[in-house]
Amino acid sequence: MEKHFACQIDADVHAMVTGGSLGEASTLSFEEKLDVTRIALNVADKRIPVLANVTKTRTTNALRLVEQAAKMGVQGFMVMHCRQPMRAKRETICAQLPTMVYSKLDAAVRYNGVLRVF
Repeated sequence: MEKHFACQIDADVHAMVTGGSLGEASTLSFEEKLDVTRIALNVADKRIPVLANVTKTRTTNALRLVEQAAKMGVQGFMVMHCRQPMRAKRETICAQLPTMVYSKLDAAVRYNGVLRVF
């Protein structure tokens, strides 16, 4: 994994998102997601931003990941909608770091210090 991250940085990527949208989000355990993030941060060594992907079906689990990744030193987050419909429920994640919303759902999103996905 270290070689893979180093190769990306050497190829002049502008940032890395750990635990992306191709299956990692749903197959890695909580601890494995943090391990991948830790490795990416170590390899990047502040040369490029490292963002942690946050894809959870429960807000409390998402907040736990946000808190742990922020403590590790990520520079931001990519928040994805969960695969379950959330039309009747409002989910809110508060983060003091930059946040990118990645969603294929029709959603109204506002960002004023608080990220709201409806």
